[in-house]
Amino acid sequence: MLGVMTVGVLPRVLIAVGLALLRLLRMASRPHDVVLGLVQEKNDAYSAVEEEGGKTIPGLIIYRFDSSLLFLTQTISKTACAAIIRNANTKPRSFLFDVESVPVLDITGADALEELRVELAS
Repeated sequence: MLGVMTVGVLPRVLIAVGLALLRLLRMASRPHDVVLGLVQEKNDAYSAVEEEGGKTIPGLIIYRFDSSLLFLTQTISKTACAAIIRNANTKPRSFLFDVESVPVLDITGADALEELRVELAS
């Protein structure tokens, strides 16, 4: 209450909006991603390999990216996909990019997906 009386309401609102924008940028620059695996105890559901005990299917990598594919995150997703494929125990025959949790896709994200497809095909 003392801050509102001494500084005013408008500067406090502007500070809150600025902090919210910084939080949004921080979250967008570090999106959550995970490799999915089959959990047979849960009626053949898929869950995170590292956290929930999913077992990878030989020759298949299922990758879930939990963020929008925008100009800000497209490089992050391409780099993560390349690292996952490079660090796989066996060379995968197929790579499945699960876009169920990608709410927004802009043109740079679509271009990044196409570049990744071409790179993986070669």
